[in-house]
Parts: sequence; structure tokens; C-alpha cells
Amino acid sequence: MNANQRFWHTLGQRKNPDWIVAPDVLDWRTADEQSRKLASLFAGSLGSGDRVVLALAHDREFLVALLACLRAGLVPVLVDPLAKPREAMQLLADHQPEGLCYDADSIAWHDSSINAGRFTLRFERGAAKQGALFRKLLGKQKPASENPDTYPGILAQTPPMPSFVSRADADLAYILFTSGTTSKPKGVEISWLALVTHLDSLARHYRINATSRVLNVLPMHHTDGSVFGALTAAWADASLHRPMAFSIQKLEPLLHGIYRDRISHFIAAPVMLSMILKLMQQERDAFKTADFDCVISTAGHLEAHLWQQFENTFGVRVANHYGLTETVTGSLAAGPDDASHRIGTLGKPVDCECRIVDGQGQDVAEGEAGELWIRGNHVMTGYHRNAEATQETLHDGWLKTGDKVSRDGEGFYHLQGRIKNLIISGGRNIAPEAITAVLHQHPAVKEAVTIGLPDADWGERVIAAVVTSASTTENDLIAYCRDQLAEYQVPKHIVQLDSLPRGPSGKVQLPLAKAAIEAALQPQGQAHSGNVQERVFAIASDILRAPTDTLRPETGPDNTSGWDSLAHMALVEALEREFGVTLSARDIMSLGSLGDAITIVNTYSTTTA
Repeated sequence: MNANQRFWHTLGQRKNPDWIVAPDVLDWRTADEQSRKLASLFAGSLGSGDRVVLALAHDREFLVALLACLRAGLVPVLVDPLAKPREAMQLLADHQPEGLCYDADSIAWHDSSINAGRFTLRFERGAAKQGALFRKLLGKQKPASENPDTYPGILAQTPPMPSFVSRADADLAYILFTSGTTSKPKGVEISWLALVTHLDSLARHYRINATSRVLNVLPMHHTDGSVFGALTAAWADASLHRPMAFSIQKLEPLLHGIYRDRISHFIAAPVMLSMILKLMQQERDAFKTADFDCVISTAGHLEAHLWQQFENTFGVRVANHYGLTETVTGSLAAGPDDASHRIGTLGKPVDCECRIVDGQGQDVAEGEAGELWIRGNHVMTGYHRNAEATQETLHDGWLKTGDKVSRDGEGFYHLQGRIKNLIISGGRNIAPEAITAVLHQHPAVKEAVTIGLPDADWGERVIAAVVTSASTTENDLIAYCRDQLAEYQVPKHIVQLDSLPRGPSGKVQLPLAKAAIEAALQPQGQAHSGNVQERVFAIASDILRAPTDTLRPETGPDNTSGWDSLAHMALVEALEREFGVTLSARDIMSLGSLGDAITIVNTYSTTTA
């Protein structure tokens, strides 16, 4: 059997009725039935090898559409369903897919669907989220289950596809976009051989099998959510638990679920482990069950001190998973087995070959640092419609990672730094050039540069510096970026400088620019004036880049752009400095609005009065 045949044979042998266990359960029988019908619908308009963009925010719909594409021999293109209109239009214009599946409540993809090729399907679930005005613009809609023009109603009269469209090992299984180091995201092409080879490696190395219950709440449009989560669980006959989106406010129920649901594997980004360690030490027994196997850290570098403290505090084995979207999810692992587990390292290669080379492509001596190159069946085919980037990254079957590493005498690999210009924040790859390009479009900006500054929890924070020709404020520039970029790409600070340091060739000298930015960001130590509410609002305005007059006591993470976990901790730290208090872990996790912040500060003031 080739890889494609192995995939469907293995999934056809699945006996575990549970696939996705979450508030909205997706059992395997339902997923298989609906995906067969949707595959049949696809096959009526699209042909083998055609590309279909999946811009779907809900797990059920995304996974049914993903399976349907694979069954119909199509190439699903996984994208961020919350992309801004500019990004959505650009992606469709650059790559011209043959089809698009999108959420009814996604304005960006709804506006872009006219450029989506010959097949467009709207998924109705969640349309009410946009409110009455958006629903009125779309027109009065039938219930999703009855509307014959949209999913799922359109499946009512569609017969299921009895088998699957055969694909060769070298044919593409999917395309997933990654930021890389350029202003435009690059579409990573993963073949059927690469996908199936890696699914087998993941299940075998991390001991994921029919008795496993995997907890993974990473986004589905990322490879660590879709492949290392849903597809690995499907392949290994395991169940995948996705009880909630990750947030500070939900840390306690997340850990309680590990014990209650008999979780065996917890797959998480380092920032999640950092937050758990910082705020949930009272839940030291969460992982101490007979069923639990290991924590798997992925989607970012796991610092040695966090790794060691997490293992010591919770008494659990943490495995460090290293890889890129270009290698499906991974290539090296430190754990969970004793032979590869060494804290502070990338571990050892898993089912692949590795080289460490110098600038001339020659192997370096043992212990010396150089660029990590990887070769194996799981390496990408190339970048979609980007021959230049493909040629720069692939060399005689070797993938140039852009990471600087060394190897010790026992075969353990150590990360020494990064060669390519890339910001990794909270497990997401961010191209600084993409942010700089947006800033250059602002009429007041003459020059701009974007860098990543170290952050203990998030790895790095996105910071920009600009030289302006007209009067504008930092908040104005951040609001402009927020309209053009995904929220995780928006700079946390934009520093205005008189000039950017440049070398003789005119190129911005990043070390000098970084020093200037760090100097400008030094805290001034000025307290805010007014009563408690006015001071809390002033702090929140600084952190969230929102005008004070738009803030209300009910302002919180669920209704405010920019209030993510990073901003949440920044708000906590600013409140502690402003009011001379130390918030407890319980306070930090229960802080769900500015009204909560005011109440908490007043409680401390009353207690210490």
C-alpha cells in the first residue's frame, strides 16, 4: 500500500467511537458519514488535486471539511479563519485556489469569496455572532440544518462517497501557511508520504494508541493543532480532548479536566506551561494519575529553567518536540523516553537525518555551532508557487531550518540561536517584514523596522520603531496595524525615533535599532492620577491601545481587541506597580473585566487600610 492507501486503511480500522471529545463532541461515525457526503459534493464540482481553502473556526466543521477534501483527492489549504480582509484577498489573489469553505460569520472571507474559484461553500454555524446588522446584510437565513445552499443543509440530498480518490505518495496532502521570513506568508506543501510517515512517527514515539486520551487546545489551522492533534488521534485510534480555547481564566478547569477525563498526553506550547507554572501550583496533583503519560511541549523553544521547574513542581515527564511546519510538525525530540530526554536540549532525531553546517554548507566539527539541516520523508515538497523560496530552503533533499545548533558527544542537539530573521511569540511564527510593510503603508511613516524582544513567558514580543513625517501617536499606529494584521502580529509597542541606524549599504542595523528601542521602552515610573477607576482605565488604555473613553467596567478579553494572555499579564503587572499590591493567582485568573480589576484593587486597599 502507498501512503494514501495506508491512511484510509488505518482510519477504516478505527474502533474507538470517540474522536473529538469537547463541549461539542464529534464521534468518528458522524465525522465519517458527513465527510463522505461532503466529499461527494466536492467531487461534483472539483477534480483531483484541486486546492480548497478551509477558513473554518469551529472544530467540527473544520475536521469534516478536512477529511472530505482528503477523501475527494483535493488539497486542503489551511488558513487562519480570523484573517483580516487584506490578508484574505491577498491569499486568494496570489494562489487562486479552485474552492473556498468559510464561516458565515467571517466577514473577511465572505467579502473575499467572489475571488475563490469555481466552488464556494458557506458554513452556517455561528452566523449569529456578528449581530443583527450583519445578519440583515446577509439577508434572512433559514436554519443552518434546513438551508439547501449552505453546510450542513446542503448534505441532506447528497449521497456519500463510497471510497476515496487514490493519490500517489508524491501528491500533495495539504498546504499550510507559515510566516517564514518574508512579508508574505508561504504555503508549505506536504505530500501524502510526508504526512503518513510523520503520523506514524508521532504515534510511535509518543506512545499514542487506542487507550490514549490526548489534550490539545492549539489552533486547528496550525499544524500542531490539526496534525499533532486531530489527525494523529485519528491515525492512532485515540481520542482528542479540546474542552476550550486556552486562556488564563480557564487554567483551573483545564487542569481539572486532565484528572477528570483521565488524560494521557497534554500537548502544549511553552507559554501555556509557563502560565500553568506561574498560576496553578496549587494543582500539583493534576498530572499524578495512573493514566497520565507525558506533557509534550511544541510550537516554540522550551527554556531549560521552565522545563526543570515544571517537571519538579508537577512531578511529570515533559518532552520537548522540535520541528517546523516544513517538517509536518517535528524532527527531534527530548523525551518522553529516557534515551532522548535531557532537559535544556532539542533531544535527538526521530526518523530523520540531521546535519550541522557552516556558511559554505560544510559539516562543522562536533561541539561547534552551525545551521541545522534536516532530511527525511516528512520534509515538505516546497513552498506553493514560490520557486525562489523553495530553492533557498531545500538543497539536495536537505531542509535548511534557519536555526543555529550544536551537537554534543552523546548525540544531543542544543539550540544556540536563530539565523533567519523570525519572531516566535507564543508559539506563532511572525515575519517582522510583514509588519514593517504594513507600517510603511501608513501616510505618516517614513521608515520602519520590526524586531522581537525577549519575553520570559511568550519567548518574544513584537516591537516596532518608526520615523514619522507627520504628527501621529503610537495608539494611532497600533490601531492602523490592528486593521491590517492578525491580532498576534500587532506590535505591543511602536517606538518613534528621530532616525533608524543604518550601515554603509543603507540597511538598518538591527542590533543598534534594538538598543534604541530598548532604551525608549524603559519605564518612566510615573503614576496615574484620579480615582481607582480612572487609574485602572488609564493603565488599560496604555496596554490595550484603546482610547480611555471607549473603556467600560465590562471591558474584558471576550469583547476587546488586543486583550490576550500577554496583555492580561502586562495589565496585572501594571496594576501591581500602580497600586503597590501583589495579586494572587486566584485574582489573576478571575480578572475577566476592568470592573473585576477595580474590585480587586479596592479589596486590597480595604484590607491594607
